[in-house]
Amino acid sequence: MLLGLVSLIISALFVDWRNWISVFRSQAEDWRNYVAERWWVSSAAYFGVYVLFAGLALPGAMLLTLVGGALFGWLWGVVLVSFASTAGATLAMLLSRWLLRDWVRQRYGHYLPTLQAELHRAGGWYLLSLRLNPVVPFFMINVAFGLTDIPVWRFWLLSQLGMLPATVLYVWAGTELETAIVTGQIVPARIILALLVISFLPILGRWLATRWLTTPRTTD
Repeated sequence: MLLGLVSLIISALFVDWRNWISVFRSQAEDWRNYVAERWWVSSAAYFGVYVLFAGLALPGAMLLTLVGGALFGWLWGVVLVSFASTAGATLAMLLSRWLLRDWVRQRYGHYLPTLQAELHRAGGWYLLSLRLNPVVPFFMINVAFGLTDIPVWRFWLLSQLGMLPATVLYVWAGTELETAIVTGQIVPARIILALLVISFLPILGRWLATRWLTTPRTTD
């Protein structure tokens, strides 16, 4: 059953939505019962899969977040996704810093002077503003910051904070999506509202950049 649960999570990223919805709808009750009976095992399996996908930049992080909301509910789903996505991002940053430095420098090295200059000028606010803007590819942020001198703990903390708003909204949308899939209802208005709020996050990121990053600071 555990392998089946992991397969369900991974298959959501690669199969046709209609086929996956059909499988999920037919087995939703069984999956919910399994998660309820084996909470920590299911959580650990989902966490591990998410870290792997986030760390290796495999496609489907948003869909995987929706699956987390559908399987684990809003509160625990947010906890799992928030820490797993940050762990994956930090893993990618460390791989860039220690193992893939030459490849990353060749591919993204032209961004390094700007990143380093903004970090020294604006401190952690620069990374936070990038994380709040979901339009900027998270993997590019991860590997590019691996070339900078930002401490690992600061990268982790600011990534955790910056990715949290979108995580909360996507997991919430996942809980509503689960209801729509199982009952066959149309997409609830709350999902549309959540996606609309997410669409405003880039505006928030740009506002932060204008508000804080243009003001020189001597301390971070």
